[in-house]
Formats: sequence, C-alpha cells, structure tokens
Amino acid sequence: MKRIIKFRGKCKDSGEWIYGDLVHNAIDGSSKLMEIGIKPDNCYPIEVIPETVGEFTGLHDKHGQEIFEGDIVMRNEKTCEVIWDKHVSSWLIGRFTYTRPDISCQNESWLEVTGRVDQRTGSRHGKEERGKEGVE
Repeated sequence: MKRIIKFRGKCKDSGEWIYGDLVHNAIDGSSKLMEIGIKPDNCYPIEVIPETVGEFTGLHDKHGQEIFEGDIVMRNEKTCEVIWDKHVSSWLIGRFTYTRPDISCQNESWLEVTGRVDQRTGSRHGKEERGKEGVE
C-alpha cells in the first residue's frame, strides 16, 4: 500500500487553505525567503502560518473527506482531535476524551470531520474553517 504524503496550511497573505508538499526555509516566486510553506503541484511554495500546518493521515471520514492532523472528528457521539503521538508513532484521536485510541485501528465509517483546532489559540472551528481539497 502506497501512502500519500501531503500537508495543508493557511496562506499567510490570504488565509486560504493550501495543499501540497511541506517546505522549510524556501524561496517563493518573488525571491522572498519563507520560514515554512506549502508547495502545490507545479507551483512555487506559498508561505503559510506554521501553526495551521497539518499532515494528511491517509484516512477518510464516512463522507470521504480527507482527515488531517488537527482535525476535529466525531466518534461515538464524542468530539475528538486528530493528533500525532511521537511516543507511539501513530495518529491518535481523543485529546478531548479520556481515551486515546490509535486512529488507524478505527473503522473510518465511524468518523466524521466536524472542524479544526487552531494550534495558536486552541479554539475550535467548524467545517467552514477547515478547508477543502485543493487550493481555495
């Protein structure tokens, strides 16, 4: 099974969601050095807000929506955040619950993406703030 590796982040200038490869200390189309950016296919890297960057987990929710790090999902009537746990080297859900099950063991048809956590403030945003596939 081939794993798709891609990231998303909010554009520093426009606030739009950008999807593609993660780059560090890159130069954009105007020769400006950026701390962190996302490089869409066939395009210069676009500078993004570092706290908004999330990696694709390789999973989809019950509606076929891609699940990214930092997404809020509903699982068994509970709201949970998708996180990467470096201690167990796995995507986990459940920061907002007492349990932290391994997301790869979940039946994806039980999960529904409902929003995203803002890593800077810790506030939750609904689906309209989450972003869609591709550059909006």
